[in-house]
Amino acid sequence: MQFYQFRGPGNSAFSVSKIVMGSYGMGDEKSTSLSYSLLDYYISQGGNCIDTARRYGFGISEQTIGQWMQQRKNRNHLFICSKGGHPPKEDIHISRLSRKEIDSDLEESLRDLGTDHIDLYFLHRDDISRPVSDIMETLDRHIRSGKLLAIGASNWSTERIEQANRFAAENGLTPFSASQIQYSLAEATPEMLHDDTLQTMNSKAYQWYLKEQMPVFSFSSQCSGFFPRYLAHGNREIDPKLHKWAKYLTSKNQQRTARLAHLSQETGHSVSALVLAFLTNNQFPTLPIIGCGTLETLQDSLSAPDLILSSEQIAFLEG
Repeated sequence: MQFYQFRGPGNSAFSVSKIVMGSYGMGDEKSTSLSYSLLDYYISQGGNCIDTARRYGFGISEQTIGQWMQQRKNRNHLFICSKGGHPPKEDIHISRLSRKEIDSDLEESLRDLGTDHIDLYFLHRDDISRPVSDIMETLDRHIRSGKLLAIGASNWSTERIEQANRFAAENGLTPFSASQIQYSLAEATPEMLHDDTLQTMNSKAYQWYLKEQMPVFSFSSQCSGFFPRYLAHGNREIDPKLHKWAKYLTSKNQQRTARLAHLSQETGHSVSALVLAFLTNNQFPTLPIIGCGTLETLQDSLSAPDLILSSEQIAFLEG
């Protein structure tokens, strides 16, 4: 698996695998045994970057990863990403970005991961009413203590990232080195995903990331397996009221499914591998986060991790 040279604060640099292992549901919806099998296979294929969050299972995901790292004794070979500052479950619009809340989430993450530092720490949501000065000063303090090696913004607008990094530059603080938003071949908007606190890739954001060359860690990069599911079943089993795939059921995504099927037949690569290659071949660093529910789907997703697509093939997929 190819690596991306991720640039952190100052002159720090880290070799990070271009495909990231997501951990949503690990130790919870996915059994501990299955979670370990998924992590082991990902590592065996050359991956080294694992993404988790305080919010995932309210600590269960981090605990599972921490116990796995302890058993495998491989913490020093991994690039661990986690996230804090997620709003409470009962109301997604309540901010949790005070100094006390950021500090508390970080300490709990370090404890459950069983580590003394997190390589890349994202704030899971933004609160545009809170000044960036307070947020960046809080994060910089943890960088200086060594508990964080780099920081990122998850579901922050490009305008707020720019504002925060301008403040950091003017005051000698650590800037955001990466962003995490929803980005995939599938058409998606916060309205479609039923969460107005999310940030999804659009043409304006794309141009900003292209200009800044800021790495994007893209979540829902395979849109919950929509494309292979739609190819296998069409509209069957995708009841708009029941299934997670229904939110992607648009005419544009149906057309892209047909193009994926054509390109899969032409190249011999699986649809899942092509969906990831669409991102890893981007014009700015894009590291898709995968969240497979079975070992078989993970093997399929990683069947061609270094696949190169031409600009014509990418344009064809976009339509």
